[in-house]
Amino acid sequence: MGRAGAVLLTAAVAAAVASAAVAAVATAGAAAPPSGRAWALVVAASPEARHQNDAEAQARLLRRAGAPNSRIVLVLPRGGASVDHRGLAPADVTAVLTGRASRLLPAVLRPSPADTVYVYVAGHGDRDGVATGYPGRLTPELLSAALARTPHAAAVVAVEACNAGIFAERLRAPRSAVLAAAHADQFAYAVDERAGVWQGDEFSRALAGVLTRRGLPLARLVAEVRSRVRRSTVQLATRGLDARSFSLGSALR
Repeated sequence: MGRAGAVLLTAAVAAAVASAAVAAVATAGAAAPPSGRAWALVVAASPEARHQNDAEAQARLLRRAGAPNSRIVLVLPRGGASVDHRGLAPADVTAVLTGRASRLLPAVLRPSPADTVYVYVAGHGDRDGVATGYPGRLTPELLSAALARTPHAAAVVAVEACNAGIFAERLRAPRSAVLAAAHADQFAYAVDERAGVWQGDEFSRALAGVLTRRGLPLARLVAEVRSRVRRSTVQLATRGLDARSFSLGSALR
């Protein structure tokens, strides 16, 4: 090979390397669509209108995104359309998550290791957990233990409650993320009062606006939610899940 040919070959190799580097950077910045399917447990832990409305809105969004009713377990204390359970004690929530069906709990999640599990809980919280109307609290430790036994490629937990940040601090589950409406020492706030009844919650309304946006990385989703929530500090905690590349909206199908 002559000198001119060697120069041309070297230039071609350099161009190919540069092109590959650009492609790698573009891929790293994009939210990779997850394989598998989505399973969701949507819980209104209190019978208040705002919590029930928030939970029903979440279920509607999941259905519109492509998740069928057979993969959405909806818990509403006052009942409603497509409801699976009218209230659950903390132990029942873990049974649904881990797929332990029974005569009293026929609707449960049955994900595979390739699937995404989404858990949404709205209710009244304190530093001990979320009240369900039954003895005990739904705690980060209970959810951690349940998710550790639940097959999943990714698990996302969203908590609408005062002191929801305790879940960001204390929930430990593999390949998981927690979105919390407020810091561990903060209130979460209701919105849309009509005739003395609050119709929804600030964090949940903001989350609903971006929840199913496909291709939106989780980190950017949370940034958008934070920009819309004025009165509390939205929390994000991840463990083994890359918020820069994982897209919840792409997974919810």
